[in-house]
Amino acid sequence: ISSEVCFFLMNLKLGCGQSLRYDMSGGAWDRIMGVLAYYEDDLPMSGNSTVNNSGFTGRVWQSGTYETFTNEPELAFPEIEYYNLYKVSTTEGEVPTSSSLSNSLKACNGGVCYGQALSETSGWYSDNSSFVSHESPWFVRGGYYGATTTNAGVFNYSGSGGGASNNFGSRFVLAP
Repeated sequence: ISSEVCFFLMNLKLGCGQSLRYDMSGGAWDRIMGVLAYYEDDLPMSGNSTVNNSGFTGRVWQSGTYETFTNEPELAFPEIEYYNLYKVSTTEGEVPTSSSLSNSLKACNGGVCYGQALSETSGWYSDNSSFVSHESPWFVRGGYYGATTTNAGVFNYSGSGGGASNNFGSRFVLAP
């Protein structure tokens, strides 16, 4: 255990020994309600294809072009207060590139992504920090037990296509 983690645990009066282990990653990537907006109309993207998507009605990146995806029966996105929508600033008419999307210091509506554990935790403990993109518009966090070391840490975040997988989990938060 690193000295920083040990110090934190000692302050919580949990002790700190070599046999003490905490799995904060959970063994699966946590899918969160954070999604990229389609750059032309700022509506949330459903996924990266008509097969790999969230099931919500929205744009998908299908074979190199954007298409509208509608599930049957149609499933609308929840109210905006229940998810984070990330808008990327581009010049009018310009299609966002992977490099413009990968900069978490400018990817939150053209500004820094503070308060969402993105910009402020980017690269901590050598964990991966990749922003969402048109190929992977949904955020996943934490670590999958079978991933490389950079994709398995508690501070890891990256994008996913939006579809189901045995590597993804989720946690529900109740809010008043």
